[in-house]
Amino acid sequence: MEANAIAAVVAAVAAVAASAVALAGLPATRRAAEAAREQAAAAKAQTEIQLDLTRSASQPRVWADLQPDNKQGTVLQLVVRNDGPTVAKNVVVTIEPPLPKDTSYAERIATAELRLAQGIRSVAPGRSIEWSLGPAYDLMRKRDEPAPVHLVRLTADGPYGPID
Repeated sequence: MEANAIAAVVAAVAAVAASAVALAGLPATRRAAEAAREQAAAAKAQTEIQLDLTRSASQPRVWADLQPDNKQGTVLQLVVRNDGPTVAKNVVVTIEPPLPKDTSYAERIATAELRLAQGIRSVAPGRSIEWSLGPAYDLMRKRDEPAPVHLVRLTADGPYGPID
């Protein structure tokens, strides 16, 4: 056999051996590619979670409540407060059913409910707005009737849209 022919046969055998090694490594390469895709999907999901947490932490935390006035004893007050880190905008509070208007504080109650239903343009972080509504015993019950249940609903916008 000629030297060139021997070289050609050796090259062919080497090529076949290289192909066999490549085919043997194909399942491992496929698993590595699938693992890389899974890691990329997990990284994307983690990034979404981090963005949601960042948005949530940056939203205002606004609340509204009927509570006793600590300075006046028996006086009930309506409080709207932002305990979050950013400004709350377009704050709207509704009270269902409306508070009773047959008290000496009827004008204050009507003004507070109207102002809150129309909306407050903004409430800064750490700020609260308070309205004295009158003595709790005038607002909450008549002697022979059970205390009414009032639902206070609040909507507002933060830097990332409506708050939850």
